[in-house]
Amino acid sequence: MEFIIDRNLILAALLDVSLAVSTKDTIPILKGIKMEVFDDKIILTGGNQVSIIKKIIKGPAVSIIQTGSTVLEARFLVGLVRKLENDLHVKSISGSIVVRSGEVETTFHGMDPAEYPKLHDSEAGSEMVLTIEKLKEIILQTGFAAAINDARPVLTGCHWRFKNRILTCAATDSQRMAMRKIDIESDLNRVANIPTASLSKLLKLLPKQAGNVNIQISDSFILFKTPDFELYSLLITGSYPQIDRLIPTGISTEITLNRKTLENALDRMNIISNHHKHHDVRLSICNGEVIELSTIAYELGKMVQKIMPNEIQGKKELDITFDSIFMLEAVKSIQDAQLKLSFYGENKPIVVESTAGNDQLSLISSVRTK
Repeated sequence: MEFIIDRNLILAALLDVSLAVSTKDTIPILKGIKMEVFDDKIILTGGNQVSIIKKIIKGPAVSIIQTGSTVLEARFLVGLVRKLENDLHVKSISGSIVVRSGEVETTFHGMDPAEYPKLHDSEAGSEMVLTIEKLKEIILQTGFAAAINDARPVLTGCHWRFKNRILTCAATDSQRMAMRKIDIESDLNRVANIPTASLSKLLKLLPKQAGNVNIQISDSFILFKTPDFELYSLLITGSYPQIDRLIPTGISTEITLNRKTLENALDRMNIISNHHKHHDVRLSICNGEVIELSTIAYELGKMVQKIMPNEIQGKKELDITFDSIFMLEAVKSIQDAQLKLSFYGENKPIVVESTAGNDQLSLISSVRTK
């Protein structure tokens, strides 16, 4: 194995695959990065027991002299390349890997690439395609509501349901829920519980420019593929809550207002509300036409802000408390200028959604104060 490569190019690829590498993994080979050199490209692979990332490197900045493969300790390899300044000349000599860059020469003891886990190609599943833009949207608009702790593992993932040429994406931690529906050009009919950690890695890998992502799904894994990378992730087993049943009915009050105005107000409220266990912020309607947000922390003080909404429909009497962090994240996930807050009565969830009708909503449990 031997090749010469631009230092910045390989560093960027190493950092990408390192997203999936854990230095605490109990399987020694997974602490390394697999390096495969072909006639026309180099493939770097990093992974853990849940997800694997492959990065494909090709082009004029790569000069391949001899094919081959190895696995190198990820932490040391990335640390070395970060501190090098010139192009890398990588060559296998007598079972070791020699990396030369300028006047620096480093020798690594490689691991057997045959021991590295393989993707389950034989378990090929259904395929579909999404644009990069749409994929980013649905992850950002739902993933924030997934559970952080693994008391119920299935809630640490995002639930994707493919049915009737519609993809419904949802996440919930049992205190809130975020959901987005999009039309797809696929007749897939299945569900997948995808680890939120895997989707977070995917967001970092997706390029800024437009393009498509090929998605392959089976009963046990999901694979995202572009010409530059692949991300493979096991799915989370278990039954996900029936999300459609979580959405309340019977609106009592509906408020339409400017999204940015509410976002800025909540951001300020958090200065004080962060001292509450549930980041309590109270919302009430004054004189039937003005919204009042307030929060109090007895050891600090209080904050009050009035907001003039665009419209209030239904009952003009409202007094409800919610978690301001949950509300702020829901508000930030909406891209439109205006949003709608729907209330269903005392101690009932609050629904936050865009006024543009793009099948996106968030549900937030109210906080009991009595």
